[in-house]
Amino acid sequence: MKHRILLLFIIMLSIGCAKKETHWQTDVLIPIVTSEMGVDDIFGAEYIVSNPDQSVSVVVEEYIDMLNMDSIVEVDDTIAVDIFSVPQIFTIPPGQKVIQKEAVSKVNFGALELTKSRAKRAKLKFYVSNYVKQPLLVKYELYSATKDGAIFEVEEQVDAAIGGVATTVIKEIILDDYDLDLRGPNNDAFNTLYAQTTVWIHPDADTAIVAPEDTIMIVSVFDEFVPEYAFGYLGTQNISSTSSSSIHTFGNFVSGSFDLNNAKATLDLYNFLGVDMTLIFSKLSSKNNSTNTEISLNHPIIGSSLNLQRGSESGMEDYPVYSKHYKYDITNSNLDEMIEIQPDSLLISVSGIINPLGNISAGNDFIYFDKGLEAKVSLEIPLNFSANNLVIRDKAKIYIDDDGIKGGYLNIYLKNGFPFDLNMQMYILDSQDAIIDSLFKDNTFIIGAEVDGSGVVSTILKSEIRIKLTEELLRTLQNNSNMLIKARLNSIENKQYKLYEHYNLDIKVVGDFVYEI
Repeated sequence: MKHRILLLFIIMLSIGCAKKETHWQTDVLIPIVTSEMGVDDIFGAEYIVSNPDQSVSVVVEEYIDMLNMDSIVEVDDTIAVDIFSVPQIFTIPPGQKVIQKEAVSKVNFGALELTKSRAKRAKLKFYVSNYVKQPLLVKYELYSATKDGAIFEVEEQVDAAIGGVATTVIKEIILDDYDLDLRGPNNDAFNTLYAQTTVWIHPDADTAIVAPEDTIMIVSVFDEFVPEYAFGYLGTQNISSTSSSSIHTFGNFVSGSFDLNNAKATLDLYNFLGVDMTLIFSKLSSKNNSTNTEISLNHPIIGSSLNLQRGSESGMEDYPVYSKHYKYDITNSNLDEMIEIQPDSLLISVSGIINPLGNISAGNDFIYFDKGLEAKVSLEIPLNFSANNLVIRDKAKIYIDDDGIKGGYLNIYLKNGFPFDLNMQMYILDSQDAIIDSLFKDNTFIIGAEVDGSGVVSTILKSEIRIKLTEELLRTLQNNSNMLIKARLNSIENKQYKLYEHYNLDIKVVGDFVYEI
């Protein structure tokens, strides 16, 4: 009986052991998001400079090309039309020259009287119409155009006329990078091309009987002419231009406003043109295109007549012009208003006169077309800073395992080293950067760091937030890889604080995960 009871106990024990499963659970702390937003992240590291006291300033330099040089040079298309004919009937054997003629042609450059130029891009079309009943050989030599010391020349065969109908050949000539001597054959003219055209009966043709009506017409046309350099007298011309330049300094700001003290600004003008000019600024403004807000500079320079002397040629290939430089201080103005709209562009409108006193250079004006009249607007903004609902943001990566997590919490550790209160939210983004979820039900309020009597942060404010990791939140985090962090900044009691290079907002999201294995 005892043996039966012992056996039954062993069987029951074995069955119980077979049905029981062993579960192991462990808690692991794993960082999944880290972000550190400093002053350079707000304004852009390339714009931040450190001052001797370790405070920081924003320095912005924006260059604007103020004149479209192409508008200064205008070129008429047709250069020359040459019609060749014989006074009476001639019999001309193959290979014999029919005619050779030099052509001196004026090019219409408008008000400009040029003696030299260099073509950046130039295209010449050469039309030949042949009424002769035998094929021709035509050679066109443009003595005014040289490249590496060799003049430009082209040779072309033109088929015979058929039944009194002319045969026409159109030849496209590329003159890119050619130097143009526009002084004519005697070096005493301007805007003048010098060429020679020679026509033969083709060596493979039959003997030609040429009558006066058997004309040969040659037309040369500038199909495109974009100069790289021009020299001569550029005329007395009225000029006007509206230009813009993008500003990226305030790109991180989404909304809100800020006040800035002691900003400084200068306007530098660089005249790379070999001409004197009188210039008038009709507008210099900053614009925020997203809000369509524009503030125009209120300063005596607007509407004033500025006299700019000409630049000078250096003779150096890499730096061919010494510009004439002018600096104007525009600090004493409404500069703060122009900055506080968080502009993304600068706009400049100018008008003026080139060579207001006429040809005082005796024909020694010049233009290098990649450099004309350039403006530089420089801003130096010491960040003595007051924020009012100013939103800044940063995007961070999410790093989280796909398997094994069964639950837990998200611990969010915040270190606010700015003297501003923060309202913060953290959004999970999909692959298109669209917001699909957030970590907080409402914006989380973070108190600003403590400051001493000098307004310098003395104690960094540390905060910790703990969020229950639901199954839905876990799945959302695992299926997406980016998080958007937005913080709305407000100055404590609207005070202004100087910002220092070590100020930052440090954020870490640590997963306090339960793994089951």
